[in-house]
Amino acid sequence: MSTVLDLDPLDRGDTWVNNFAFTDTDGNVVNITGYKFWMTFKINPNDADDEFTSETGVQVSSTANDANSVNGLLVLRFEATDTENLTPGTYQYDFQMMEGTSVTTLLRGKVKILGDITRSIT
Repeated sequence: MSTVLDLDPLDRGDTWVNNFAFTDTDGNVVNITGYKFWMTFKINPNDADDEFTSETGVQVSSTANDANSVNGLLVLRFEATDTENLTPGTYQYDFQMMEGTSVTTLLRGKVKILGDITRSIT
């Protein structure tokens, strides 16, 4: 069962870096090498992943294959270009992990996307 957690607001067009540390119930580090991860934001959670647009959703993914994976550490990064077109408002999100063929939803909740003031950085 996933944990429900509403996230702090995110400014549209900002880079957003998420650091996750994976441990078992005893607090021991879990080697996540080869695991796949996704985080998806959608205004309409019923939209299929291939139906939302850059204005109504965003999805980033990562496969844990770096030196930190052995220590249970994952960095999941939304680039400014991932969020720059999102329509301000409240989005549903989830964060999923796949180990082999087993998929687990780790987190779900809401995140508010705030409209940015500066729209051009060149």
